Amino acid sequence: MLKEFSGALGDLPLFFIFFVGFTQFSNLDPLQILFWSGVAHIIIGVVFKIPMPYQPMKAMGLYAIAHGVSQGEILAAGFASGLLILALNSLGIFEKIYNFFPKSVIRGIQVGLAIGLGLKAWDLMHVNLGGIWCVFAVLFSFIFFRWVIPAKAGIYSFIILCIFGIAGLYIFPGISLSSQITWPAFHFLKFEGFQFSWTTTTLLLILIQFPLTTANSIFSPALLIRDLFPEKKISPSSIAKSVGLMNLLTCPFGGMPACHGAGWLSAQVRFGAKTGKSVMILGFLKIISAISLGGFFLTLAQGFPRFLLGVLFLFPAFDLGMRAFEVRGKLPVISFGITVFAYVFGNAAWAMLFGVFSYYALKQALSSEALV
Repeated sequence: MLKEFSGALGDLPLFFIFFVGFTQFSNLDPLQILFWSGVAHIIIGVVFKIPMPYQPMKAMGLYAIAHGVSQGEILAAGFASGLLILALNSLGIFEKIYNFFPKSVIRGIQVGLAIGLGLKAWDLMHVNLGGIWCVFAVLFSFIFFRWVIPAKAGIYSFIILCIFGIAGLYIFPGISLSSQITWPAFHFLKFEGFQFSWTTTTLLLILIQFPLTTANSIFSPALLIRDLFPEKKISPSSIAKSVGLMNLLTCPFGGMPACHGAGWLSAQVRFGAKTGKSVMILGFLKIISAISLGGFFLTLAQGFPRFLLGVLFLFPAFDLGMRAFEVRGKLPVISFGITVFAYVFGNAAWAMLFGVFSYYALKQALSSEALV
C-alpha cells in the first residue's frame, strides 16, 4: 500500500501547476478543480484497475493560462471536447481524423505554445526577481529538466512540493494549518453548474487540443498499457470513452478539462503504483482536502507568488519545446517552421491553418516534381 501511495504522488506536479495557473489566469474555482478531479480519480481507479492518470489537457490549459482565456470559455471547450471525442469514438473514425493533422504541425503548435508560455514565465519572474535572477532561474530550470528529471523523476516531485512549501510560508506567515480547517465545507459545491461561453476562442481551444488528446492521451496510453500491463485488455476506444465521459461529468461543475496521458502513467508506475488503488488514494485525498482544508487551498491557489509560478511554468515550456527535436525530414521541417512562425507572430488558429495548408501544398508540389 505504501508503494501505491508513493505512486499516487507521481501525478501531482503537473496538476499543481495547472491548479494554480487556472485559478490565477482563467478564474477557475480551485476547490471545484480539486473536488471533481478527486471524483474522476476514484471512478477511473475503479473502472480501469491500473494507475491511469487524470491530468489537465495541456495544450488547451497552457494556451488558456498564457493568454488569459476566461472560465466560461475553457469549461465550454472541455465539455465540447468530451462530446466530440465520444461522437468520433462511436463512429470509429478517430484514427482517420487524427492522421489528417501532420505530426510536424502538431509539434509546431507545441513549440509555439512553449515560446508563449516561456515569455509568460519570464514576465512573471522579471517583475519580482529582476533580469539577472531570471536568467539564473531559467538556466537552473533547464539543467534540472534536461538532466535531473530523466534520471531521478522522484526529485521532480520533491522540488515541486518544496516550491509549494515555500509558497505556503510566503502566503501564511505565522498562521497554523489548523486555522485553515473549515470542516464541513460543502457550501463550495455548485451543483447548479457553471456558465459556458461559446466564442471563437472556445473553438480554437478545441482544435489545438484535439490532435494532442488523440495522440498523447488515447493512442499513446493504450500502447504503454499494453507494455506495462499486458494482462489488461484496455483498448484506445475505452480510453477515449473515459476521456469524453469524465469531461462531460466534471466541466459543467467547474472541473478542469482533463485527459489521460502516457508520460504520467509511466511516472506513477516508476514511483511504485501497480493498481487502481493509487489513483483512488489520490482521489480521496483531493476530495478530503477540498472539503476539510478548503480555506487553505483557496488562499494558496489565489495568493501563490507569481514569480514562483513563473518558475513552475518553465517545466512544461521546456517539455513542449523539446518536441522540436522530434521533427525530421525536409517537408516536416518546413511545415514545422511555418507553424511556429505563424504562432509566434499570429496566433494558434493561424498556426494550424498555415501549418496544415503548407504541409499538404508542399507535399503535392514535391510529388509533382517526383513525377516530372
